[in-house]
Amino acid sequence: MHDSHFENATKMSSSDLIRALEAIEPETKAARVREILPVIERKLAAGVRLAVILKALNDAGLELSEATLRSYLYQHRKKLGKRSQQVPMARSGQARCDRDEEARKAIDGPESSDESRGPVPSSAVAMSGSNATAAAVHTSPPTPEELTRLMQPDPERQEAEYDELQRLGKEMVRNSRRKSNR
Repeated sequence: MHDSHFENATKMSSSDLIRALEAIEPETKAARVREILPVIERKLAAGVRLAVILKALNDAGLELSEATLRSYLYQHRKKLGKRSQQVPMARSGQARCDRDEEARKAIDGPESSDESRGPVPSSAVAMSGSNATAAAVHTSPPTPEELTRLMQPDPERQEAEYDELQRLGKEMVRNSRRKSNR
């Protein structure tokens, strides 16, 4: 049986073989998702939420979890080398992000620029109400230099930040005491 299959394959022209190969549909979920990742990226860039895309995929018969889809997106972006921009993904961390941004401004001062802080994780994207529009943020994992900077911060800067936080804390206590004495 194997020999007859081989004989049939040798009789086919190369264009017939190519057509036969192109007619084969991907069988794994990963392969099916890889085919449509550019479309998913465009939809995310257009402002469609990941949850809506995931629901559409699940309704179409491609059962995926959000974590799996995020993993595929991460791998796709990594493969393409998209370090400079990422489509925003909705997360429920707006309050934390706003507090973090206010704390950075209080410590660094208003003159600090966004570029000096390095990439912002996708989990830190702030969303504004139901018309969620967020600036594009970086998705690539931090470089070894960024990790070193994060894990081993400058002691002088730490001390300055600590002093500033102490000053702000004391100021808040004074202000709350003044308000309670009125």
